[in-house]
Amino acid sequence: MKRGLPRARYRPFFAILCAIFSFGVSAAAQGADNVLVVINENSAPSREVGEYYRQKRGIPNANVCKLSVQAAETIDAATFERAISAPVAACLAQGGRQDRILYIVLTRGVPFRVVSKQTAPVPKGDTDSVDSVLALLYENMLGVPTPPAKIVNPYFARNERGGEPVRFTHRDFPMYLVTRLDGYTVADAKALVDRAMESDRARPPKSGRFVFDERAEDQTPGNKWLADAATGLRAAGLPSARIELESSGKFLTDQDQVMGYASWGSNDPSDHSRYLKNHWLPGAIMTEFVSSNARTFERPPDSWNIGSWKDSQRTFYHESPQTLIGDAIAEGVTGIAGNVSEPLLDGCVRPQVLFPAYVKGLNLAESFYAAMPYLNWQGVVLGDPLAAPFAPAAKTVAAAELNPPMKTGLGLPAFYAHHLVAARSHAIGEREDVTELLMIVDRARRQRDFPAARSAAERAYKLAPDSPRVMEVMAEWVSLDQALPLFRKVVDISPQNANALHNLAALLARQGQAKQALPFAARVADLTQGKSGPALDIYGWVLTELGQYEQACPTLERAQKLSPSQAQVLYHLGVCYTKSGRVAEGKSDLERALTLQPDPETAAAIRRLM
Repeated sequence: MKRGLPRARYRPFFAILCAIFSFGVSAAAQGADNVLVVINENSAPSREVGEYYRQKRGIPNANVCKLSVQAAETIDAATFERAISAPVAACLAQGGRQDRILYIVLTRGVPFRVVSKQTAPVPKGDTDSVDSVLALLYENMLGVPTPPAKIVNPYFARNERGGEPVRFTHRDFPMYLVTRLDGYTVADAKALVDRAMESDRARPPKSGRFVFDERAEDQTPGNKWLADAATGLRAAGLPSARIELESSGKFLTDQDQVMGYASWGSNDPSDHSRYLKNHWLPGAIMTEFVSSNARTFERPPDSWNIGSWKDSQRTFYHESPQTLIGDAIAEGVTGIAGNVSEPLLDGCVRPQVLFPAYVKGLNLAESFYAAMPYLNWQGVVLGDPLAAPFAPAAKTVAAAELNPPMKTGLGLPAFYAHHLVAARSHAIGEREDVTELLMIVDRARRQRDFPAARSAAERAYKLAPDSPRVMEVMAEWVSLDQALPLFRKVVDISPQNANALHNLAALLARQGQAKQALPFAARVADLTQGKSGPALDIYGWVLTELGQYEQACPTLERAQKLSPSQAQVLYHLGVCYTKSGRVAEGKSDLERALTLQPDPETAAAIRRLM
């Protein structure tokens, strides 16, 4: 691990309070229905590995998400958003799978490094893991943006305290666990699947050793974490004979019957070989304190060996002398964590959490992410997320936790709906119960279920009669006489509320009170700095009603340029031209307005004029 100051990339994870739902007590295993397999259509290896995994695990065809992205190891942030994040989000939203999908499995041929999103110039090699950024997709879909900083992994924060490990569902964790099936070859990637399934058949394993190799005379926390991993396994009931902690400075290789392994890898000066030469049991997992061991999955020449940062760069492979996890995959591990770039020691997977969690029955993905301190950072996890050789030891998960019911009124899975309400409530500064009702109004309006929309608006108004946002929504469902005082009150409370100013001006003009409407229309035009078509439209229309055509027509011309497809703007411009004596131009605009499918009231007004 290279020494250095950490980048200032910390931000606490977005806090969300979780509601309590009443579910039945039936239990279910996390399985194929909870996995989304991501395949890059531009990569033959990705298609082959993805289909192999889908068939082996019996994953539904509906749980396969197909991308079209360049088959490169590194991509930029814009490509990530366009070609990976957005399509995967669409796959999750289709059929309301936001909560049912717990694990996203990327396949060989899907990029794994993304250039960090930073305002300052990005130093060479400063990249984040595609997998670690994609883990935040659940929050992204809630409208929470990904920050240009690493963030604390809430699943790690819950499990690092020890005790009974926490199973993963979206009730408490608005994130995804992302793993990858990759290696030097397609065969290596497929072997990860085969070993995982073989370990399932042999559960729980009656043999297998856990090997922890400390670095000599090291004062950093790493050695303590390795020692704590051994202690944690003993506390979990694993016999001491199956646990080896090497503290003499010797680097352990050629180990037999290995089920778990952790060390400093090439950062241990006693390590002089790129190969561990261990015999790995099906289900074996490992991790290292190495900063760039997942920098590439291109196989190095057989002549290449690990070295030191002090070596000539001619001995480097892909800009580093360090271990590569591809070698361990080829050697026989079932799951492994690595880093695409420098995470610093603090960002490495913690063995004292990883191995006890695995032995206590968490699956591969749960165990690694329970031990991964940060998201939006450098870590990758290789392996089938469902591998769980010690599964009988874990608490089962309620069936409704794995596939929660739909939330009535919002038409979304229950956990996702609750997290979405909480996120929007936080964003707009409104009570959660009121925010949910406002969301129901929006959905009912889109579905043209106007009685349901009005009912939700009325309930929201009873709960928060002084909320400007609620008053605006309520004003849509009452008479003009009732709406006017509501909008006046909103403007009094929020004099810079452009939407309320616009609506108040429009209502006053509609009631023949153009003179009273003028200051509100002028204010909304000023607030939007003349760059909003609707704002200029209402200002121009009020001026037209007042007969101030020399100012009104140019204002409406600007509105029409900003909103060329709006029938109402063309209607207002046609009226202004007609009343100012430019009859031919007015008639032309009125005819064009009719072709833009205006609302019935506007269409009737146009026909009367013509």
